Amino acid sequence: MANWKIYTNQLGFTIEIPNSWKIYAADTSTNPDDPVWNYLNHLEPNQLGIISFRNDEEPYFNLSLDLKISTNIKNLTSDSWAESFFVPLATDPKTNLASPAGQLTISGLPAKRFNVFAFMGYNIITGIVYKNKIFEFSYLSEAGDPNSESKSQLYDQILSTFEFK
Repeated sequence: MANWKIYTNQLGFTIEIPNSWKIYAADTSTNPDDPVWNYLNHLEPNQLGIISFRNDEEPYFNLSLDLKISTNIKNLTSDSWAESFFVPLATDPKTNLASPAGQLTISGLPAKRFNVFAFMGYNIITGIVYKNKIFEFSYLSEAGDPNSESKSQLYDQILSTFEFK
């Protein structure tokens, strides 16, 4: 995209983000009192990293896209990874915290998208399985955000630039 910067990761991928956005990763934020640092440095055993792409200039509804990268220890396919999102709410198996929100292609691979209930709205999670790793992109679609549709388009635009190298 014109006037966007390219982030390259040692795990073999690139993604483009708007120039005004910042990139936070475990090695770019070293203040333990910073909530972003705490989030990035509390990894589960199979997680390889969390990268957060953020526009901190947005005054009310923060713009951020997080990428969680995990080792695919259960050798999940895209479909079996997607099935793991069906979490019953309370004890009723007919209710679910997650609902399918479509499929798309990222870097030529099938990706699954879900809306996951959050108290402030919905987390939109998009996942791909590639070379024994699971890549989960997420962003919060906040209830009452008047710009949610344009933000959704921006996130899809960013995801369209993700490529494995």
